[in-house]
Amino acid sequence: ITLQVKERNLRPGAASRVTLEVHNQGPGTAYGVLVEMAGGEGYTVQVGSQLLSALPPHERTCVDFIFVASAPTIRGKFTARYADFAEADALATCEEDLSNVSLTFRSIPNPYVPGLPLEVGSELFLGREDIFKFVAQNLSSAHRRVMVLTGQRRMGKTSLLKQLPLRLPSQLVPVFVDCQGLECRGLGNLLFHLAYIIGDFLEADGVPVPIPPINDFQERPLLTFERDFLRPLGVALGDRTLLLLIDEFQALDEAVEAGDLTPGHLGFLRSLMQHQDKLTFLFSGLQKPFEQARDHWQPVFNIALRREVGLLEPQHLRELIEKPVAGLVHYHAGAVEELIRLTCGQPYLTQLFCDRLINRLNDQRETEVRVPQIHQVIPEIFSAGVNHFHSLWDDLGAREKIVLIGLSGCLSHHQFATLSSVTRYLRERGMMADLDDLTTVLQQLLGLDLIRYANSQPPGYTFSVLLFRLWIEKEMLHSLLGSSIKWPA
Repeated sequence: ITLQVKERNLRPGAASRVTLEVHNQGPGTAYGVLVEMAGGEGYTVQVGSQLLSALPPHERTCVDFIFVASAPTIRGKFTARYADFAEADALATCEEDLSNVSLTFRSIPNPYVPGLPLEVGSELFLGREDIFKFVAQNLSSAHRRVMVLTGQRRMGKTSLLKQLPLRLPSQLVPVFVDCQGLECRGLGNLLFHLAYIIGDFLEADGVPVPIPPINDFQERPLLTFERDFLRPLGVALGDRTLLLLIDEFQALDEAVEAGDLTPGHLGFLRSLMQHQDKLTFLFSGLQKPFEQARDHWQPVFNIALRREVGLLEPQHLRELIEKPVAGLVHYHAGAVEELIRLTCGQPYLTQLFCDRLINRLNDQRETEVRVPQIHQVIPEIFSAGVNHFHSLWDDLGAREKIVLIGLSGCLSHHQFATLSSVTRYLRERGMMADLDDLTTVLQQLLGLDLIRYANSQPPGYTFSVLLFRLWIEKEMLHSLLGSSIKWPA
């Protein structure tokens, strides 16, 4: 356990308050946590003891102490005694200056870049160690080296791919390929553009590889790519292997739908995966196209390992919020926790929130953030993030939208919603839903990470990201309830 003063309100001669954060950084639960503020020079303690029955691993909580100071500058001493699996009587201590924190305003450089991929080595990229480990382990496997990373929009998938060069062994040569920028009008154009991207990267890396003329790709696309490009590429690589980081793979699916590519063209990827020793793949894209993969994707995905890129952990969120502006911005007790509660670990929304907060502080020449300021920024998030929210909504079918409406309506007054409460809410408003259908849709929304199971009895559901529910409630709920929306037959 670690202790840290988060907020102080020192008023010499009067009752003063100090807020102490208690953080269990260990792997196990701490029990019987007795947190105390000891008396010291220049102050007397009035409320100096708090008992926490249990503090789960990686959890934080705040406790308040009341004291009276006889001097404008004092040092407070704090202790926490607890039991865990390692010690029956463990002790954590903390001693800090309790003088009021007062930052002098100076223009705050805004480090946040909401909506843009983070470049290699960015200090804003945090966490994802489990995914890096997954990638490293499977790339070293002799048999299952093709991977697919999926997740909701703006979950940080592209940023993660861009950090891989720092995490991979030297025998792997990663080349980033953005499918949204590929020329997909015909297999010849696609393979020529892919060869050009690979060749351009390798030339910058000091490994020149000849690229056949585009006419050869258009006349004999498969033969030219495999024989005239990949064979010389393998020789140039020596004992190294090329790792293609295929981002936004759903753009290839859209090219098939548009008629620019055929389903058979995607089958060519499987042939490369199985027969090219110097070439391996990591795909990244939206979750729903993967879940509803059409037959022409099955030959590719059937031999791939999949991993979900989900929400960030609270400790990484806290670091993302506080560390880039340390010494320039002071978050008062509860402010960071409220920001985390609203964004729930969604990387884009967290950066967008922080970006708008920094802009506000600069406009108002302030340095301190409190909970009311967090709430004042929410309308700006809905406005600036409108495309993000609408894209999540527009990707859904009619049944999914209706169920989210029911969930949002129930959660306006309760901490969680059950299957029966959602059913009752929809039927009372004329949106009849078959119970089996409703259960199926709830499972689909769980699979898309738009909702999650609530820690409740009876078992219930809540939104994965609170801001998405608040946006539905503000922008969609009343207009849709007032329409003739019905459960599809």
